[in-house]
Amino acid sequence: MNSNLARRGFLRSAALGSLAVGLSSSPFAQTALSTRLEWSVFKRSRDYASFMDAIKRMRANTNPADKRSWQYWTNAHLNYCPHSVSYFIAWHRGYLRLFENQLREISGNPRLTLPYWDYYRDPIIPREFTDPSPANPLY
Repeated sequence: MNSNLARRGFLRSAALGSLAVGLSSSPFAQTALSTRLEWSVFKRSRDYASFMDAIKRMRANTNPADKRSWQYWTNAHLNYCPHSVSYFIAWHRGYLRLFENQLREISGNPRLTLPYWDYYRDPIIPREFTDPSPANPLY
C-alpha cells in the first residue's frame, strides 16, 4: 500500500510538472520562423545597415571577456568548436544561434538574421569580406 501511495505521488507530481512546463513560456520554445537570406540578397535588404553597425560595434569592443565583443566570439569558436566530431553541426548551430541573438541585441533589431553565402552557386568570396579598407568591419 505504501508503494502505491508513493507511485501515485510521483505520478501526480509528474503530471503537475508536465502541465506547468506546458503552460509556461519556455526560453527554448520557438516563437517564429526566420528566413535567412543569401548574401547577395541580404546586402540589399533593410537589415544590412543594422548588421554592419552591430559588427562595427563588436569589433570596436576590445574586451575579450565581454560577449558583446568580436574577440569573445572568435575565442569561443577557436577554443571550443568541436571540429571533426559527430556533434560538430549541433554545436555550431547553437553557437550561431547565440551569436545571432547577440547581434540582435547589439543592433537593436529583433528581426536581424545572419545571412548565408552559397559557395556552390558563387564560389568566390564576396568582396565585402576581402576589402582590407579600415572602414570595412567585415574584413
